[in-house]
Amino acid sequence: MVASALGLAVGNGLAAALAALLPDSPSAVLGGAALAGAVLGAAQAIAGAPLRAVAWIPLLAAGWTLAWGVSLALAIDAEQGFGIFGSTGSLLLAVALAVVLRLTAGTRIAAAPEASPETTAAA
Repeated sequence: MVASALGLAVGNGLAAALAALLPDSPSAVLGGAALAGAVLGAAQAIAGAPLRAVAWIPLLAAGWTLAWGVSLALAIDAEQGFGIFGSTGSLLLAVALAVVLRLTAGTRIAAAPEASPETTAAA
C-alpha cells in the first residue's frame, strides 16, 4: 500500500508538471494519465505486483489512460484540474484489471466436491 501511495503521489506530480507545460485539453490529461499510471505500475512492480513488471507497468498505464478517457467523455471537464479520474473510470479500471488478472492467472475456480456415501456417513 505504501508503494501505491508513493507511486500515485509521484505519478500525479509528474502528470501535473506535464499538464502545466501543455494547454488544458483532454489530450494533455490523457498523456499525464499514461505517465501517472506507468509510475504507479512501476512502484507496484517493485513492491510485488500480481504480474511481472514488464506486463504490469504498461497495463496500469493503459488502464489509467482508459479510466481518464471514460471520465473525460462522461463527466469531467479537462480544464477543472482534477487529480484523479471519476467513479465511472474507477469502475471500468477495476473491472478491466480483474478480467486481465483472472485471464492471466490461469486458475480455475474448483467446483465443490460432490458428497459421497463415505463423507456423508462420517459426518
